[in-house]
Amino acid sequence: MAARSRERANVAIADLEKETGRAAIFLQMDLADLSSVKRAAAEFLEKEQQLNALFNSGRVVDFFDRCNMWY
Repeated sequence: MAARSRERANVAIADLEKETGRAAIFLQMDLADLSSVKRAAAEFLEKEQQLNALFNSGRVVDFFDRCNMWY
């Protein structure tokens, strides 16, 4: 589980294990920092051979959100 906060990720990992019976690993990653993403990818490749799912809770901002041009 990739996240900026180890504390919050550990809570989510515990919930996931409780619900599914499967454990997840924690990867420290900040999507706003490319070096952090590269570091997390390298760490992942050292530990795992396959990525089964990727969830991103980030919000996509479109042109109207940025310009505040709602008519």
